Amino acid sequence: MPAIFFFALCCACAALLRPADCQSIPGELQHNKGQNYYHGLNGIEQNDATASTYFFKAAAKGHANAQNYLGVMYENGRGVEKDDGEAFKWYEKAAAQAHATAQNNLGFMYQHGRGAEQNDDKAVALYRKAANQGYAIAQNNMAFMCLHGRGVPKDDVAALEWYRKAADQGYVTGQDTLWHGKGIASGFGKGMPTDGQEITQSVPYTIGAEDLASLAAAEQAQMLESAEQMQGTQASSQQQVPGLVGCQGWVTILMDLANNVLKDPLPYLSLAFDTLVALLVTAIVIGTMSICVMF
Repeated sequence: MPAIFFFALCCACAALLRPADCQSIPGELQHNKGQNYYHGLNGIEQNDATASTYFFKAAAKGHANAQNYLGVMYENGRGVEKDDGEAFKWYEKAAAQAHATAQNNLGFMYQHGRGAEQNDDKAVALYRKAANQGYAIAQNNMAFMCLHGRGVPKDDVAALEWYRKAADQGYVTGQDTLWHGKGIASGFGKGMPTDGQEITQSVPYTIGAEDLASLAAAEQAQMLESAEQMQGTQASSQQQVPGLVGCQGWVTILMDLANNVLKDPLPYLSLAFDTLVALLVTAIVIGTMSICVMF
């Protein structure tokens, strides 16, 4: 009896000493082991078959990243037989949990008709969800779809904005498209993020000279619009704040005043006389008060 009690106490202590993330996320422990075998991490020899076994266990518990890994493995035939249908199924499960990488991957499958009927509308909807979560590759894919009018009306300005979002995160494709203008930007529908959320092999998108010209025109239009808005803001500020007048404005005011004085000097002379009298009276009052205080 004491031995049973001691064994139960040891099990309870072991459960409490497990890492917090392993306790809180179902399947996290199996997922982490799967990653170690998939990538050959922490001194473990790389083994796709063993990795898939652990990912299956984690995915069965609803672990979204493990489900996405299984999609990758089925799509590429790593540790399992290549099967686009199975890849689509696992991507769909992970995407349903708002997993940004899986949403992007599922969008890619719809865009290219792999594992499901080709559907640009569904592809764009999924890319947009992932892109709105800040996923750079999905932002790049949204730019591609906007640029070519696939699943959305063709919109060079929107494409430019999505490329900018991807480029701001250091995504090379967006940077190539925006800054280098080489005529071809090696855009990728999929890639490998640094957070361990693996996605599938890269598929190049070609950005031709016409596309770059469209983007350049959109960017120029935006720059002109911004410049006009800035000029309008400055003009409005000058009208609202009398003190904020440029040199040219002061010259104009002085010229107008001089012309008015020359045309009809009497009102201005009268104003000057009244002002002088007021100053003189003020000086007398102040002087009188000062003498009274002294005596």
